[in-house]
Amino acid sequence: MDKCVSADVKDPGDVSFDGTGFLANGYFCSYNSSSNVCVTNEVKFDGTGLKKYFTSASLNGTCTGGTFVYFDGTGMKSNSVSNSLCTAPPA
Repeated sequence: MDKCVSADVKDPGDVSFDGTGFLANGYFCSYNSSSNVCVTNEVKFDGTGLKKYFTSASLNGTCTGGTFVYFDGTGMKSNSVSNSLCTAPPA
């Protein structure tokens, strides 16, 4: 993955889930040059519990925000992220 380009990215500390446990390597609206899309891989709080949230948005499309989980070194916290435009980093 290329460097995240959204101003709303919490880096490092965004939480992802790999099927066995939580990892502090999640990302929001990160541009992937090989597929020309932005990808989000986070743990999302939906009001009732934590859910794995993996989605993509086309270039110039909208990455959907939400309430995601990040790890601040002392514990997991919620982080509200706004929708963001999927853009490629400058060449």
